[in-house]
Amino acid sequence: DIRGGTEPLALITGCQEAVRRAITRQKVESLRLKTLKNTFESIVCEHARRVGVTPVIICQNAPRSPHITTIAFSGIDRQAFMMAADLEGIAVATGTACASGSQEPAPALIAMNLSKPVIQSAIRFSFGYTTQESDLKEALEKICQILRNCTTKP
Repeated sequence: DIRGGTEPLALITGCQEAVRRAITRQKVESLRLKTLKNTFESIVCEHARRVGVTPVIICQNAPRSPHITTIAFSGIDRQAFMMAADLEGIAVATGTACASGSQEPAPALIAMNLSKPVIQSAIRFSFGYTTQESDLKEALEKICQILRNCTTKP
């Protein structure tokens, strides 16, 4: 007794429940991701300073997404950093999403009137629903090693 065009009520009900659950968890998840991001920024920036690199958290004092941070490591080649991270199994991006896949500086960073060294050393890190503290700890160890390697002079 079902004809073409009949709405799939079970699927609609399932979608409605999924949206309801996502909305219910949104505040808790946003807070969890913001905490992970803040911990990450604190540790990475502290380590960067220890190895002689000046970190700049882009838009640090502005309202920001809880799951993304962009940190510039002045004097570090962003492409070399990204390749080293990739070899360690860490996915990072250079610049911002609007410049994804491009070697050119991100238009959003240029529009912020950031200095050229900051723009040229910006690395974007993202955290997601599946990111756990154990993931963060492992990534931080590898990223701190990459920073040490990138500042070591031959």
